[in-house]
Amino acid sequence: MQVIGKTTLTCIGLKKTALGWYFKDEVDSAKGKETLLDFDSDQEFPPPNSEFEKCVGDRLERATKRINTLKNTLSTLNKKMDEIFKHYVDISTSSEESVRKDVDEISEESSTESSESE
Repeated sequence: MQVIGKTTLTCIGLKKTALGWYFKDEVDSAKGKETLLDFDSDQEFPPPNSEFEKCVGDRLERATKRINTLKNTLSTLNKKMDEIFKHYVDISTSSEESVRKDVDEISEESSTESSESE
């Protein structure tokens, strides 16, 4: 397993901040702002200048697409689980009602039988 050292990262234009590693121009442009770039927003970034920037940009784009796909899948699964739980609750309440009716009928029959036998 290869590990990239801090010196290599700084040589390729990255700078370490409290929030992680960023390109130096991103940190410099963010000075005076409360936060660094908001990666969740739909901001347009300047075109990449180096192969490294292109590679990182491509990977981030693929990861973002994967994350969005997973979010959509999870949302769909949550909706399906809600439907299943609702269906299960409906079935269990209806079966409880039918069991109660059966118990009531049996108790009525046994009470009429016991009163007839007296």
